[in-house]
Amino acid sequence: MASTDTKTIALSERAYNLLAAKKREGESFNDVVERLAGDRPLLDMVGTGGADDDFERAVTDARESIDRSTDRYAGEFDASDPDSTADR
Repeated sequence: MASTDTKTIALSERAYNLLAAKKREGESFNDVVERLAGDRPLLDMVGTGGADDDFERAVTDARESIDRSTDRYAGEFDASDPDSTADR
């Protein structure tokens, strides 16, 4: 820790557990907060996540949801357009 000035904060048990799950070996909670909330350029974070990273899962889930919606709406559009089969 660069400074001896400290602040005390209260966390819900859920927030504490989320923070603890991000903690790396040898890291203090202060280190975790600085790493996660620090003011780093986005490019500095490229490649820092692992295959099981929450962000990667969220992106994959969002992409799959968009794909499902696109397929569903494309099917509805094709079914409601009588000329859609004439061009095939």
